[in-house]
Amino acid sequence: MDKANDDGVGIINFEHFKRKVLAFESKPEAPRTPLHLGLLMYTLSIIIGACKIIDIIKKATFYGAEYDWRAVEVAYVGMYNAIRRVSDILYMPVNKQVFAVDAPAIGNDPMDSMRKLHAMLGMIGEHGGEFAEALLAALQPLGTLDMVNVLEELGDGHWYEAVLLDTTGHKFVDSLNIVDRKLQKRYGTAYTDKGALQRDKQAERVVMEQQMSTMRDDDSPMVAQGMAIMDGAFDRPEPGLPVEFRTLKADLFDVSLVKVGGEPIGNVSSDNTGTPDSDGGSTD
Repeated sequence: MDKANDDGVGIINFEHFKRKVLAFESKPEAPRTPLHLGLLMYTLSIIIGACKIIDIIKKATFYGAEYDWRAVEVAYVGMYNAIRRVSDILYMPVNKQVFAVDAPAIGNDPMDSMRKLHAMLGMIGEHGGEFAEALLAALQPLGTLDMVNVLEELGDGHWYEAVLLDTTGHKFVDSLNIVDRKLQKRYGTAYTDKGALQRDKQAERVVMEQQMSTMRDDDSPMVAQGMAIMDGAFDRPEPGLPVEFRTLKADLFDVSLVKVGGEPIGNVSSDNTGTPDSDGGSTD
């Protein structure tokens, strides 16, 4: 039974929290407004680049690493290229924009895919953008860290974690155990600069997979799909072509596409690697 403080507010554990807050979840089986996958994926690429630079700053500040200016440059170039693609989208006529009307295939079924997408976008927004806003405000002259806002964003992040864990059948403690095994492999019993800066990610992955094998199996393709996206959805820009998924890996989605104000223009799937053209056909 949950305890209560002097204000009568229940003190709950994460599993209770998860059961309680899932009542507030939206569960569409497809995007309620067609999803612009190009805009989403290029924006994710920008976020990834920014986070790489944040990681470089973190390692220099707390672990004593030298600033890797070449890595900073590479990250900024990648972000710049993605921003250029977003600029192409912004200046493209609305009637030529291409949207997905089905759920992207990152889960076991359309609703599972939409729930995973909702949770992961939410965590990116809360743990990335919202905390960035709080820290930026605190770093300003005379700025302060708004702890009410920080705790709110932590709680919001936990809400999205609850949704994602519910889609996989895992518990919060499962994620903690995986991280615990990883840190034991990295550091042994205590922090060292060498452990922080010379990480054996392959060995860490092995112990995490071993820990994962003791949990409930999840046949979701989410991890494999995410790795495929990272493996080059944006690394071969095609200058001069409109942004209609020509640089996206078509076999990731298997979704129906539609242009705003127009008829459906077919599917993008593993057996159709071309991109729909303005007449509803396909260009290779």
